[in-house]
Formats: sequence, C-alpha cells, structure tokens
Amino acid sequence: PAGAGVPGLMPIGAFARLARLTVKAVRHYDAQGLLVPAHVDERSGYRYFRADQVRTATTIALLRSLDVPLPAVREVLDAPDADAVAAVLA
Repeated sequence: PAGAGVPGLMPIGAFARLARLTVKAVRHYDAQGLLVPAHVDERSGYRYFRADQVRTATTIALLRSLDVPLPAVREVLDAPDADAVAAVLA
C-alpha cells in the first residue's frame, strides 16, 4: 500500500494496537473528525497514522471511558491550554 512506504506512517491496525484501541474505534473517531489520518490511500482507502497521533487517540479513549460526550471531547482537543481544558471539563 502507498502509505506503508511513507516514512513515519503506520497502518490503522498497528496504530490501533499502539493506542490500545480497536480499529473500529479509530475509524469511528475519524468519522467524527476527532482523529484524522495523516494519509489516506486514494485507491484502497487505507488509513495511515503518525506515532505522534497516539497521544490524541489515548486522550479520546480516556475521556470516553469517563463518559465525556464526543462534543466535549472535541472541545478538549481544540482547547489552547490547560485552563481551557479545565473549563470544558468543569
């Protein structure tokens, strides 16, 4: 696959394992615009991610495990600083 040859990118399965998520969850977060792949192969539709996206993925998973709704998760991810995150979660 095209993305597999791009340095620093990993396929969705490897990314999901690293982030301790299911592939289905990663696809869902992509569909919600919360975890957008670094590259999507135009022919196959395969998603590829960077290692630095694992932190975002684990943040989403942690917030969801605390029953934080997806709109609030989006606000946390978009927050410019810790004070803004605290305000969203308050």
